[in-house]
Amino acid sequence: MWRASYFDGRGPSGREELPVALAVGSVPGRRSVSGTVLSYEVLDLEDVVEISGVPVLRPVPALFHELRRPQPWREAVVALDMAAAARLSSTPRLREHLRAHRHWRRAARVGRVLEHAGRDSRSPGETRLRLVWTVDAGLPPPWENRALYDLDGRLVCIPDLFDEVAGLVAEYDGAEHLTLGRRVHDDAREEACRRLGLEYARFTGPDVRDTGRAVRRLLTARSRALFLPPGARGWTLEPPSTGWAGRWRTG
Repeated sequence: MWRASYFDGRGPSGREELPVALAVGSVPGRRSVSGTVLSYEVLDLEDVVEISGVPVLRPVPALFHELRRPQPWREAVVALDMAAAARLSSTPRLREHLRAHRHWRRAARVGRVLEHAGRDSRSPGETRLRLVWTVDAGLPPPWENRALYDLDGRLVCIPDLFDEVAGLVAEYDGAEHLTLGRRVHDDAREEACRRLGLEYARFTGPDVRDTGRAVRRLLTARSRALFLPPGARGWTLEPPSTGWAGRWRTG
C-alpha cells in the first residue's frame, strides 16, 4: 500500500511466494487464513491510517511488526534496508520507535537487526551480499552505492559494495543482469574498473545462498586487490565539484 519497491511478496530465490503478513490487532477469536500470517498483537490506534478505504499501519510501526515476527534474521535486515531504500523509514526513526515500545514482545530482536542496517542498499540481493561480506567473511563494512570517478572526473561506476582500502568492487547481479545488453554493459564496467587498478567480483543469487563459496570468493578477490595508498590510485570517491581534479593533475 505504501509503494515500497522490493516488497514484492517473494522470497530470496525470487520464485517462491511468501504469505502476506497482516497485523489485525487484539481481536477476539483466532483463525488461520491460507496465504497469510496473522498477528494478533496489540496495535496503537494512532499507528493506523486508511489508504483507499483499507486500514493499514504507518510505515515505521509496520516495519517494527515485520522485524519482530519469527523469520530468518537476514531477511529481517533485508526488510529494514528496503524500507529505508523506499524512504519509508530510517534507522533513527526505527530506533526512536523501538525506545517507545521496548517492552513489546520480541522488541529486542529489532535492536539486533538494527546492528546490521545498511547505509544505502538498493536491492535485497545487495543486502544479502553485504551480510556475507561483514558477518560471514568478517570484512570491514563496505561503501554501498558510492560513486567512483577516475582522476579526470569521469564517473566510472556506482558499485553495489566497495572496499576503499583494498580497492575491491563487489557487484550483485540479479535476474535483470542476464540479458545480452545488460551483460555487455556489466562487462564494460568491469573492464573500466580493472583498468584503474581495481579488483572486481560479481555474484548471483545462488552464489550468495552458498555462503561458504561466497566467502571464499570474496576473500580470494580481496587477496588479489592492490591496497594502493591514496596518492597512487587511479580513482577517487570525491566528486568533481569538490575541486579535487585540479589538485590531482598538478600534484
